[in-house]
Amino acid sequence: MKVRIIKKPTFEIVGIKRSCAKKGDCSKLWKEINSKLKENKIKHGRGYGISYNVKSKKEFSYLAGYKIKDTNIIRDLDLSTIEIMSQEYAIAFLKGRPSNSLIDEAWSYVKESYLGLKGYKIVNSPSLEVFPEGNKSSSDYEMELWIPVEPVDN
Repeated sequence: MKVRIIKKPTFEIVGIKRSCAKKGDCSKLWKEINSKLKENKIKHGRGYGISYNVKSKKEFSYLAGYKIKDTNIIRDLDLSTIEIMSQEYAIAFLKGRPSNSLIDEAWSYVKESYLGLKGYKIVNSPSLEVFPEGNKSSSDYEMELWIPVEPVDN
């Protein structure tokens, strides 16, 4: 698995956010945001799944959304925004159909193998699943998992 430490600038994501405690809760958010955007003929690019306020692996807040600059859309469609502050991330480049098992495998590898070798640790900031446009059902689909990190000596 390819992983790189990359510093990302501050940016804002617009979408729908809720607490995810049951299997399928986050998938419902994607269906809801995509339906709203399609109904209103709003174009978007890559999707961002943002996990924050993590209490456990099965209980956390999640925002499914996109970078959309038109503030009228946010108000008109009753969408939420979240600001992602400038941060270093261990970015895992994943290949295959997005699934909980693919993402869990990447988390485990980064947390248990990669970070210790590179002298980094996970910090309490939002993590992101980044979904470029494309066929998510394809075994060749490529996505990214961004895990917030900092050097161990901080």
